[in-house]
Amino acid sequence: MVKSVIKTDPKTKITTILNILDKNKISGLPVVGENNKLMKSIKNNSINF
Repeated sequence: MVKSVIKTDPKTKITTILNILDKNKISGLPVVGENNKLMKSIKNNSINF
């Protein structure tokens, strides 16, 4: 079974990203730009306040 990838774009606010990570119980999220090209990956342990 294949699940769809949870991803975000560069304009997504960090609070929204944190909510996505928590809600889906995941530790990382790919950031994609135009044409779904991977730009970077955000990990919950790399977010500092």
